[in-house]
Amino acid sequence: MNEKKASSIIVEENGKILMLDRRFPPLGLDLIGGYIDEGETPEEAAVREAKEEANIEILIEGKICSFKWKNKSGGHVEHIFKAKISRGKPSDSKEGRAKFVPIKEIQKMQLAFPSMVKKFLKYYEIFRNEKIK
Repeated sequence: MNEKKASSIIVEENGKILMLDRRFPPLGLDLIGGYIDEGETPEEAAVREAKEEANIEILIEGKICSFKWKNKSGGHVEHIFKAKISRGKPSDSKEGRAKFVPIKEIQKMQLAFPSMVKKFLKYYEIFRNEKIK
């Protein structure tokens, strides 16, 4: 099976995560991110996707994790990065509406990829706890 590779970012501000309310199926909230283009590094893809989907420039602060997951279109390798906004304010794009969502409410909302978002929440909580130590 040929796995698709993708990068996503976590931008957290005041207990809220920046997410994309997708305009195209599957509808629902998703992380800001997307597939890695040929010749791109996962970090470069994350920076590009932030600009395309939320109209922001970001600085990568660290890698949270990489994990595999599957959906109807097949297997994926997802790279998740912690990032901060270096320029711009999140705004709508052709991909959807960028908005901050309270971390505690994310799982109660309609998610485009529920199994992937549940994994990211688990890994992000571990990442946050490690940073506090």
